[in-house]
Amino acid sequence: QIEVVIQPQSIIHSAVEFIDGSIVAQMGTPDMHLPIQYAIYYPERKVLKGQRLNFYELGKIEFYEPDYNTFPGLGLAYEVGRAGGSMPTVYNAANEKAVDLFLNRKIKYLDIVELIKSALDNHKFIENPTITQILECEQETYDYINNLIL
Repeated sequence: QIEVVIQPQSIIHSAVEFIDGSIVAQMGTPDMHLPIQYAIYYPERKVLKGQRLNFYELGKIEFYEPDYNTFPGLGLAYEVGRAGGSMPTVYNAANEKAVDLFLNRKIKYLDIVELIKSALDNHKFIENPTITQILECEQETYDYINNLIL
């Protein structure tokens, strides 16, 4: 029941639609500091120093449907989510590693999704992984990609 919406201003980090049709959105500055802090300290709220969202400066918020041809990793993410088990861990770890390699100019941008696919294809699926198995999958994925690239 997850739907991705492209919101180019990067102001809305998540939204939940309730059975009555109302929507509650988590909004903030266009970075991930607040969502990450909230995830770490939930349900407690902590003071976060820095810039605050200013609606007057923002002006407008736009929404677009994602183009799965432009964003092939998105369709892959939906597949991985449906598969469940250890696959989301591998997807996430492969994405983290591939993006890091891209940012450090060791791979091209379009290589990111290919590395994720390769890591998923290489992985032996675990239906109900334990925390230990999740951490092992993560490390195995990092190692797999390092061995491919480095």
